[in-house]
Amino acid sequence: MDRWLGRRGASSDLREQAALVLSELVTNAVTHTDSDWIVCAASYCPYDGVRIEVHDDDTSSRAPQRRAPTAEKECGRGLYIVETLSVRWGVAVSPVTRGSAVWAHLTD
Repeated sequence: MDRWLGRRGASSDLREQAALVLSELVTNAVTHTDSDWIVCAASYCPYDGVRIEVHDDDTSSRAPQRRAPTAEKECGRGLYIVETLSVRWGVAVSPVTRGSAVWAHLTD
């Protein structure tokens, strides 16, 4: 993600944030779904920022839930990080996998 965005002229801050958001979304898909596979997608426009999508094939209709992070828990911060770094994020039915597509939009 960092090199791909770098070749397109994205700032180092945006590249760092996008890599972290992608990592969190993929980790959530692997950890919290029954997916056998996931699909990742990204698009970048210098005037609009970067959009990241992670599609899973879990058809159980369980939507991701953002938890309130606490100092005592080692997990539960993923969507909080995504929400903090993103202009907006959301979940939709994936047209690719028929599971969920969790997406985030980031700008400089």
